[in-house]
Amino acid sequence: MKYAGADWLPKDIKISELGRKVADVLGQVFQGIYHLEEVRGGGKEICWNSNSSISVPLYGSFATYDDPKLTVLLLCCVASKIAVNIAPRHENKVRLEFTPGCPIPGIFQVNTNGKKYSNVFTMANDFMIDAGGSVDRLADGFMGRGQAIGTCNPIPIYWLSRLVNSAHESCCRVEVSGRSHKKLHIRITGRDPGGTTMYTRHPGIEYPRLYRDYWEPLLEEESVNA
Repeated sequence: MKYAGADWLPKDIKISELGRKVADVLGQVFQGIYHLEEVRGGGKEICWNSNSSISVPLYGSFATYDDPKLTVLLLCCVASKIAVNIAPRHENKVRLEFTPGCPIPGIFQVNTNGKKYSNVFTMANDFMIDAGGSVDRLADGFMGRGQAIGTCNPIPIYWLSRLVNSAHESCCRVEVSGRSHKKLHIRITGRDPGGTTMYTRHPGIEYPRLYRDYWEPLLEEESVNA
């Protein structure tokens, strides 16, 4: 494990196998579970001892790269064989709902060849039609800035895998955050596939490092514990 997870939680906390996996995943996503106010002191709202489902309330947004919490969340959940549903809670607040078992089979690795969309709205609509995210609104005023902004329903892990794949394949950065208690806010931003600076690089340039740093250590740890 690269960052502190379940081992950092108070020793008097009762924790199930699922709870340990969830805590370890959160530790990798946030580069140490101790960075989360919601879990300091054990996290009173979190039922770590459940073997069926664990819900974690969080503040902030998740993106596919440039602080790639969304990509790391997906990688770690698949490698840990647990599923996650990203649900809205309030403005800029989400709830991560974890359950055992993961419907994404085999080794998860996105195609990073890149096929930059000429119009970021095409990518947004393609993803929402393909993954079933049901966008309610795309702000036409953002077209000139290379952005698509909309709202969508909760995102289960299958749709999440399609979203991350689409972003990395399409030179787009996707950011998800809470909009209301019913809807998520989604922002899709185009990137230059040839760029190498912090804010223009192709998402696929970052993906191999994420795969190496987060996926492979989890697989190695699982093989040792088997």
